[in-house]
Amino acid sequence: MTEGWRVGTIGFAYDEWAGCFYPPGLKPENRLASYAERFNAVELDTTFYATPSERTVQRWEKATPNDFHFCLKTPQTITHRDELGYLSTEAAISDFQSFVGRMSILGDKLGCILLQFPPGFGHSEFRHLRAFLEHLPPGPKLAIEFRHKSWWEYDTMALLRRFDIAWVTADLVPYGEAGRPPSGLDYRPFEPRDTASWRYLRWCGIHAQYESDRFEVFDATPRFQWWLPQLKLDARPTYAFCGNSYAGYGPGSCARWLGLFGKDIPAGAQASLEF
Repeated sequence: MTEGWRVGTIGFAYDEWAGCFYPPGLKPENRLASYAERFNAVELDTTFYATPSERTVQRWEKATPNDFHFCLKTPQTITHRDELGYLSTEAAISDFQSFVGRMSILGDKLGCILLQFPPGFGHSEFRHLRAFLEHLPPGPKLAIEFRHKSWWEYDTMALLRRFDIAWVTADLVPYGEAGRPPSGLDYRPFEPRDTASWRYLRWCGIHAQYESDRFEVFDATPRFQWWLPQLKLDARPTYAFCGNSYAGYGPGSCARWLGLFGKDIPAGAQASLEF
């Protein structure tokens, strides 16, 4: 069931991973190659803040094996603009195409583009999102993360299914909730929605809720076990990414997820709880 899965972390260039996930003394410029020896995909948040240079994208491509995939977050200048209806304008579509064009340097390693919209982006923007998607030329796979509850409607599902776009399943579990057994959880993520021939899962937590990115704060296994029946897993290709903000140490969270399926644990990603 998990043969078509690509599991990895959200980001790879964390200084605090030196000496635990990365060998002591490893130069920062060699981290991606080291990461790619153990995981087959990565989600990059850095593209949210700025489109990287051609040289940077070329380095990413050269540092990774042929079967490695990058999932890249769309720049915030496209997804987080406050102007009403901006998303459906020619400027937004042109900016997005330029971003995709830069990322196409990755070739077959470009797994998908993630559009993560802000919490205030609600269903009232439906027609603008539809216009945006309708005017995009064929390109890489797209995944969309909605964070406003108004999107959980049939027309949203129909729109994403029309274009084979994955509706991101995200867990933003706050500190203090994830360690409880499922029956005691006060926090519930939005219900998953299947809209594509593939899946995109993000266990990302709340940004910067932990002081360190080096150790797990809790064992996320009970939370992952709670997720299993919610996801109704099948043989579809799936991207699954864990962030440091989920349980304190992204590689450790990945290891616990892989362990549920009897998969090998990547070196340096073993359990790392510290109290």
